[in-house]
Amino acid sequence: MRALIALTAAMLLLTACQNARNFQRPDPDGLQLGEVTKEEIVKIYGPPAQQRTQVVSAPAASPSAAAADQKPVVSGTFTTYNYLYRNPGEVFMRGNLAGEKILVFEFFNEKLFAYNFVSDVEADNSNFDESNISRLENGRTGRDEIEALLGTPTGRGTFPAAPPGNEKLTYQYVTTSTTQLEMKRLDMFLDDKGILQNFGFDSRVIPYRAPASAPMPVFIPPPVR
Repeated sequence: MRALIALTAAMLLLTACQNARNFQRPDPDGLQLGEVTKEEIVKIYGPPAQQRTQVVSAPAASPSAAAADQKPVVSGTFTTYNYLYRNPGEVFMRGNLAGEKILVFEFFNEKLFAYNFVSDVEADNSNFDESNISRLENGRTGRDEIEALLGTPTGRGTFPAAPPGNEKLTYQYVTTSTTQLEMKRLDMFLDDKGILQNFGFDSRVIPYRAPASAPMPVFIPPPVR
């Protein structure tokens, strides 16, 4: 639930500082978590629309205590890069609401440990079939079966997004209309053998009122004399 709320806040903040440059869903094989640096991300995606850094001095705690929507409590420097692209080609078709892409990179002590891509742009959306979640089984379902049921994850994470040795997979979709904001997110934790150990799903619909659109000028030709 907190992940969905955080993304909503990020969307509102990013509206005023979107990236003009389009970007694609990251290639899971092209981003080595724990190795990629902030400089390498900027080289690929350009400067972020928004970034923030937080230094955490946490008490000693067991990282394995993380729940499905929580990071283990650890000390270090956390930096987040946010990218937003709005597709102007979809504004008219969707009643003044453009399709949007949001890409978030998270760094721990200067190295990438998690990313997530969320999009409702028609040609590259992150929607997934939540009806298949009922087929997931902790301790039995493997990564290949997860992807067969749900497609490629929108995000991945390692420690400290997941307990040491585990991997976090995320599926997330957000879309807006002139009346509501629809969100859904699935977080899964896999062990070092790629077997599902824990997962959490949340979805909600929030009433939303889009800003009034400016009147579109209409050309009326003069009568033929």
